[in-house]
Formats: sequence, C-alpha cells, structure tokens
Amino acid sequence: MKTVLLTGLILISLRSFGQGSDSWKILFNNQEIVYSNLSNEPRHTRSISKAEIKKTGFLEVLYFTHNSHFNWFKRLLVYDENNNQVYTIAFNNSTRLSNSFLKSLFAKTKRLVIYALVEPADINKTHLIEQKRTHLCTLVLND
Repeated sequence: MKTVLLTGLILISLRSFGQGSDSWKILFNNQEIVYSNLSNEPRHTRSISKAEIKKTGFLEVLYFTHNSHFNWFKRLLVYDENNNQVYTIAFNNSTRLSNSFLKSLFAKTKRLVIYALVEPADINKTHLIEQKRTHLCTLVLND
C-alpha cells in the first residue's frame, strides 16, 4: 500500500513539475495590452493599426516564471495566420521586438500569434514533462 501511495505522489509531483503559475505581460508602445496567467487566444487577441506599427516603439514580452522554471530555457515563437513559424528567439525573462521588425512580419500576413515555450535547461529532464507552447497573444493588423 505504501508503494502505491508513494508511486502516486511521485507521479503527481512529476506532472505538476512542468506546471506552475507562470504569467506574462505584453506591452505595445509602452502600453499594457495583455496581462495573464492563462492561455486564451480569443481573450488575448488585440488589433493594432498600421499607424501604431509605424511609430518608433516595440512589443515587449515580460514572462514571470514559477520557481521551478527559474533556470529553464525559454523561447518566444511567432507564427503567422497559417500556423507557420516565422520567428523564434531565446530569452530569459523579457524580450523586445521593434515595431519595424513587426512591420516586416506583417508584410506577409495580417495576423501574428505569439507563444512561449518553456523547457528544462537539463536535457535529461525534457522527457518528464509535456512540452507545449503557451499562447501569449495574437496581434491582428488593421488599416
């Protein structure tokens, strides 16, 4: 009985090992457009105008990790409307994409979907958790 209980506790702790209360804040031209800890694409879809993207500025992603993810490897993934990955960058806790760079990405699509992928720095632990991308926000370019 103790073995079954111990095995159950280990499985539960391994399952929750990759989960936590990660949260993120997205700023566009120094204005907060998303602050959340739940992945929800309809709720985190934001429209931006061509005039806003022409301004000097940037999109900033601040990612606050759960303690168990403190030294984990983080990547920001950007996909187009056809679910093709158009950009990826490694980051620690924050990263910025300039408006001019976003404008170049929007030249090929009207919709950019931004995800984060958090992976253990120790490659031997990657099999312990289900790795999935977390939707941070979707940007839709309007006229």
